Amino acid sequence: MGEQLGFFAPAPAPWPGRVVNIKDGDRYDVYVGRGPCPQRGKPGRWGNPFTDIPHVAEKHGLTLVASRDEAIACYEQHLRACPDRMAVIARPPNRTKGHSA
Repeated sequence: MGEQLGFFAPAPAPWPGRVVNIKDGDRYDVYVGRGPCPQRGKPGRWGNPFTDIPHVAEKHGLTLVASRDEAIACYEQHLRACPDRMAVIARPPNRTKGHSA
């Protein structure tokens, strides 16, 4: 059985695709970070709009919340409110996702 991934349903084993840190210079297919995509210059569609870090909220125009756990919970609610995004999450593509954390 797949690994439990927080609010996601259990993932199939093995999880298709992978996540890389773009700051390491790794190639990726889909940008999942905050701020502009380094390849396209446009904001990523999958970045969490909630943070508990004041300077990050100010820099990126994000909603400031009290804790990391609250940021994750708010992001879950945000995703669940958009059925189109949830459909994509339920069927993750077998592509490399790039983030900048």
